[in-house]
Amino acid sequence: MRAAQAAELVTDEEWAATPGELALDVGASEDGDPSCLARRVRGRVRILWERREPDTMRTSGALLQAMRDQALPSRLAKIDYIGVGRGACDNAMAEEPGRVVPLQVSEKSTVLQCRACKHEWDVTAIPTDKCPKCGCAETLSPFRSLGDQLWWEARGMFERSEVDIDPADEELAAELLTLTWAPNLKGQTVVEYAKGPSPNRADALMIALAREAAARGSLAPKDWSGYGLKSAVTW
Repeated sequence: MRAAQAAELVTDEEWAATPGELALDVGASEDGDPSCLARRVRGRVRILWERREPDTMRTSGALLQAMRDQALPSRLAKIDYIGVGRGACDNAMAEEPGRVVPLQVSEKSTVLQCRACKHEWDVTAIPTDKCPKCGCAETLSPFRSLGDQLWWEARGMFERSEVDIDPADEELAAELLTLTWAPNLKGQTVVEYAKGPSPNRADALMIALAREAAARGSLAPKDWSGYGLKSAVTW
């Protein structure tokens, strides 16, 4: 993924006044893997904090405090639900019913491709396993997992200069530059990080940019032309 420096999409006044979306990538290591919380208002995404806390319930409590912060209002929080994030997410869901969205990036991609006519569609927008164009029931997914799909969508947003990240956040920029992609044995797109420290800031960014429908599994707008899902040929 190439680095992108987007134009300012959200003013400071809008950033403070508009209810945003929080995104939490949970780590559980006092010395290593940190937890990161990001906030998104439209295309503007900032890392609010990064902390090394082995007790995930304390991390969940810190998220709840951020959700109730009137200085930076939020309408929902998305949390990576796999691994150590599960307990933190369950606790937050119990405390703020309806405002916490578990995001399972290891799940199957919601994008399907018709084997016959190669048409692609997202089942959160068009809930059918058969091709809506030719009716063929034989399909495949162009992405290994939902996480790979969400990174591909984020890639499209960066290329269209729809994302504004903090230009002073050198750690986030460095993590994004380690992203690569390659096809697996099934011909699916796989997005990977280079070896090194855990890219928690980048993961929090990806969660922040993830569509709410992808997490909730609810219906979404039916025009997917703007999400960079037509082809996975170039990175």
